Amino acid sequence: MNTEKLINNLAKQYTSFLETTAIFEEHTQIQDNISRKTKKKTGYKEIDINYRGLMTCKSCGGAVSASKVRKVQKKRKQT
Repeated sequence: MNTEKLINNLAKQYTSFLETTAIFEEHTQIQDNISRKTKKKTGYKEIDINYRGLMTCKSCGGAVSASKVRKVQKKRKQT
């Protein structure tokens, strides 16, 4: 009798745990979609730039245009 109650109690706790994790995963997926859409709309990426000589991206080493540098500088001044 007691084992049945324990099993039922554990089953209820496990199902509530699964429901909670499903809700959390759905919430994080929605947040990711929102942030992806806002990045697409603004077209803004945070780029670390080496300013000496040829301007290059610190992460990938690719060349960075002067217009992109001006956009990044404006964005940093606003914040």
